[in-house]
Amino acid sequence: MNLRVKNVGEIVLTLPLRSKESEGIDFVRANSKWLERKLSEPRTNPSLEQYFSKGGKVSLDNETRTVFMSLNARPRRRSWSTKTEGELHLSLDPLAPIENQLLSLLRSLAKDWLPPRVHDLAEFAGEEVQKIRVGDQKSRWGSCSSKGTISLNWRLLLLRIDLQDYVIFHELAHLRHMNHSPAFWAHLEGSFGRSAVEMPTFAGHLVLEVGPGIALLGTSSAMRDREPDIARVLQAFGIAPLGYGIYTLGFYRYFSEPVSGVALGAWALPVVALMLACFGLWVARENLANEAPWLRDRLNSFLVILLLIAATTVAIDFGVVPLGPDLSFFSFGGGVTFSLASLLVTFAAWVMWFLLAFWCAAFGTRSGRKRYLDVGVTAVGVGVVTRFFDLIGGQTGTGVLFVAGGSVLVGTAWAMEKWRRQTLARMGET
Repeated sequence: MNLRVKNVGEIVLTLPLRSKESEGIDFVRANSKWLERKLSEPRTNPSLEQYFSKGGKVSLDNETRTVFMSLNARPRRRSWSTKTEGELHLSLDPLAPIENQLLSLLRSLAKDWLPPRVHDLAEFAGEEVQKIRVGDQKSRWGSCSSKGTISLNWRLLLLRIDLQDYVIFHELAHLRHMNHSPAFWAHLEGSFGRSAVEMPTFAGHLVLEVGPGIALLGTSSAMRDREPDIARVLQAFGIAPLGYGIYTLGFYRYFSEPVSGVALGAWALPVVALMLACFGLWVARENLANEAPWLRDRLNSFLVILLLIAATTVAIDFGVVPLGPDLSFFSFGGGVTFSLASLLVTFAAWVMWFLLAFWCAAFGTRSGRKRYLDVGVTAVGVGVVTRFFDLIGGQTGTGVLFVAGGSVLVGTAWAMEKWRRQTLARMGET
C-alpha cells in the first residue's frame, strides 16, 4: 500500500490489486498522525489561482503575458482572450471550482500553442517531427520517443520563453541522438544557440582569430630549429587567422555592436584566447625573427599592440569601455556616424596593418628572404586599395568606381611592383 499527499492537498491511496477497501481504510487510520502532519505543512508550490492572483505570467504566442481572471462566464462557458498585448484574460464560471477551470484552460491553451511552436523551431533546426503530444506529466518537461513522437508538459506555458524553447530544442535534438552523449549536447548547443559561453558580438570571434594566431606564431618560432617542417605548418596556420583578424579589425567601426548585461560566460573564450596569445608572445620573445634582433623587438611590440587592440574591441562591445561621443562624417552618397571608440580602434588597426606589412618587407630585405618581401609589398598594396574602397563610400555603386577605382588599382600595382624590383636589385637579385 502507498499513501501520498499531493501538493494541492489531495490524499491518494494506492492499493494492491486484490486488497479490500476496509484494509485501505485501516491503513489510512493507522497513518492518521502522519497525514495530519503532512496536511499542516506549508505547500511548496502555490495553486494556479494563487499564482495568477499575484501577477503570475504565461508564455504564449511567443510573448510573455500577465494573466487576469474574471468570474463572469456563464455556466460551462469559460473562455480566454489574447486581444490585449501582453495580457491573457480568463473568463471563469463563478459556480465551478476555479482551480479545475484554470487547469482545463491552460491545458487547452497548451494544446493549441505548443505544437505550432514545435513545428516552427523544428523547421529552424532542420528537423521533421512526426507527432506531437501535450500531456500532464508529473516529473518531466518533455520527452522524445524512438518513433519520433515529442511529448510536452502543458506546464511549459508557465516558463519563460527562452526556457520553453530550450525544452523544445532539447527534445528536437533527441530526434538525431536518442541519448545525452557529447554529440547530443553539441547538436543542441548548435541549434539552440544560447550556450553558456556564447559571445554576443563579432568582436569576440575576432579575438579567437588573433589570439590563437599569435600563439601558433610564437610556438612555431620555438620549434624552428628542432622540427622545421612542423614549425612551417604552425607558422602558416598562425599567419592565416592573424592576417584575417588584422584585416577585419580595419572595418571595426561598421560592425561594432555594443551590448549591455553580458553574461560572465561570454568572457570565457576571449580570455582563453588572450591567455594563449600571451603565452605565444612569451615564447617568441627571443625566437621570433632572431636573424635581426632590432626587427624582432619591433615585431614583438607590434604583436603586443595588436593584442591590445583586439582586447579593446571586446571591452567596447561588452560595455566595459565607454563608446564616447558620436562623430558624423561626410561620405560620398550621404553622411555616416560612428562612435569615437570604434573610430580609434579602426584607425589603430589600419596603422598596425601597414606597420606589419612594412616590417615583412624590411625583414625580407635584411634576411634575404624574398618570400617575406613579396608578402610585405602585397600587403601594402592590399591595404592601399582596401582603404580607398572603404573611404569612397556610396560611390562604390556608381561609375566613379570604374574610373577612380581602376586608376588606384593600376597605380598601386605599378608602384608596388616597382618598389619590389628596386628592393630586389639592392639585395643583389635579378
